[in-house]
Amino acid sequence: MRRTGPAVLLLAAACSLYTMTTTAAQGAKEYPTRPIRLVIPQTAGSSTDTMTRVLATRMTELLGQQLVIDNRTGVGGIVGGSIVAQSDPDGYTLLCAATPSQVIGPQLYKKSMTYDTLTAFAPIGQFAITQNVLIANQKAPFNNV
Repeated sequence: MRRTGPAVLLLAAACSLYTMTTTAAQGAKEYPTRPIRLVIPQTAGSSTDTMTRVLATRMTELLGQQLVIDNRTGVGGIVGGSIVAQSDPDGYTLLCAATPSQVIGPQLYKKSMTYDTLTAFAPIGQFAITQNVLIANQKAPFNNV
């Protein structure tokens, strides 16, 4: 935990967009020449999905290429992460990840992991921050954690 602690906290602090690092994706003037796949490891309608769709709409306008949303849920986000971790490192398959798929899922399903969330991806930009709340029925016999 000593080695990964700061990285895990950093990942947990914000919803970030991740991609494989490549020279083609790091500034080639011809990029993108085809549609970009945005893999979301959460369900359609989740906060990550909703924010990614807003991002995709604007990025499509700016880049002149369509960004295609691909929701791939399962095993705490590992299904979607695996797709991106195993994709060609050309910048055309991106992972829109949040705390559940980058920190929580990998801790709960360690035996299912085929990649290391700390080394398989390189952050390319943060596009949202979300808050989480814990709520209960107003008549519940408690009012704090």
